[in-house]
Amino acid sequence: MTKIKIAKNDDTKKEQQAKLDEISKPLKKKKPKNKKLIKRVIISISALAVVAIAAVVLLYVFRNDIAYAKAANELSEGDVNVAREMFVELGDFDDSAQQVVQIDYAHACDVMDAQDYEQAVVLFTALNGYEDSDARIKQSHTRIADIYFEQGDYENAQIFYEKSGFDTGVQKTYIAWGDTLFAAGDYNGAIVKWEPYAGAQAIDQRIVDAEYELIIIAAAPGDDYSAVVAANNMAFDERASLAVSAMLNMPASETTTLDASETHIVYIASDGTVHADGSNAQGQCDVDEWQGIISLCASELNTYGLTFERTVVAAGSTAFGQTEVAGWTNIASICASDNAVFGLKNDGTVVYAGGREGWYEETEQWSNIVKICAGKEHVVALDESGNVFAAGKNEYEQCDVDEIVGVENIACGPMHTVLVDKDGIVTVLGVDAAFEEDVESWNDAASLSSSWSHIVLQDSQGALSAFGANERAQCDVASWEDIVTFVARANFTVGVKTDGSVVTTVEGSSLDWHVLLWN
Repeated sequence: MTKIKIAKNDDTKKEQQAKLDEISKPLKKKKPKNKKLIKRVIISISALAVVAIAAVVLLYVFRNDIAYAKAANELSEGDVNVAREMFVELGDFDDSAQQVVQIDYAHACDVMDAQDYEQAVVLFTALNGYEDSDARIKQSHTRIADIYFEQGDYENAQIFYEKSGFDTGVQKTYIAWGDTLFAAGDYNGAIVKWEPYAGAQAIDQRIVDAEYELIIIAAAPGDDYSAVVAANNMAFDERASLAVSAMLNMPASETTTLDASETHIVYIASDGTVHADGSNAQGQCDVDEWQGIISLCASELNTYGLTFERTVVAAGSTAFGQTEVAGWTNIASICASDNAVFGLKNDGTVVYAGGREGWYEETEQWSNIVKICAGKEHVVALDESGNVFAAGKNEYEQCDVDEIVGVENIACGPMHTVLVDKDGIVTVLGVDAAFEEDVESWNDAASLSSSWSHIVLQDSQGALSAFGANERAQCDVASWEDIVTFVARANFTVGVKTDGSVVTTVEGSSLDWHVLLWN
């Protein structure tokens, strides 16, 4: 740079200043002066700022749409978990919540298809009834129950079948459960499981089988009486019937759980105790202390009981010595007239107590007897060959049986004898009765009972018919069904049904007793 020496006088100063100004002019011309360019730059920057701001605003406004589209894309590409999280973050936007439910439902279905039924139940339950979730919960419960059933875990199978409302599954579980208990020897437990479905033939047979086994258990320690009590509270199958007969040492059909005179009735209750109702003038109803009784008979002044030990007990009048039975043993069946009692022994002979002198002594000579019955003052016996014997008062020829053969059943009315041959044909001997002509045309009398004035017969199919006087409706028995024991006395008839209930023709009295069924 040229150094300029500044003069000290004024003129010189002016000249020097002028030179300095001249020198500095070129330097001032080099300063930029393009204002338009600057303006354009500013405008561009401003535009970019506006665009950026607009982009930010648009991005904020449409952020959920963008996120939804992204979630939908993830879902379409199979990344379900990521898609679900994105839809969850979107909350109530559009159908995001619905998309979450659909994803959860599909997942629950996949879990169910994979047979993880317990987890499926959890997942479907969380869906609160979406689509068919409730139905799938039931299906899962059923599948769980099926698994438990196949494993033999019947308790849990029952629980889950009940949750699913699958009654058929519950039934099959109870039946199989009972089968398992039966196989393990828990017969009472088996019966409990089967009883809700009683009525079906297969189930009823299972129950009978279990009850039969209980009979055998009861008999094993020697408590035969309890075994028979158990047997006679069940519907017999052939094995049980044979078992009872074997334990009784007599035909089970010869035992009588209910009997009546003209003035009182006596019966064995379901707990094995004995009860009586009616006249007790001679103490004939004093039977409440009796135990172990399997058969009964009643006369006007007495009641007799046959014990399981084959001994006999008596209550009532002692006027003719008819209660002197303490020494009797091995008795198969009993019957009684008004003043005597007769016992058929297991060996086919007959013993007696009471009666008028000379009336019944010949009974001690009878042998091979299989059945006995008694009227008011006579006794009749049937032997194994079909021959008939009689003793006692014969005022009406009720004892004229010596020449009759081929008889299969007998019964006694007060003053008559009824015989049934092998063809079921009925013959009446003794006092004329209103029913005589009617019953002698009968050809299917499997069992019978007679009073003074009417007779009741049961055919081989179990149907009842009655003939004779009917002023008290004592013959109105045709509608009775399922009768195993019946008694015709005076002017009434009483029947015991297979379920243990009692029916009677006595008007206004149901006599709703429950007795043992010695079938």
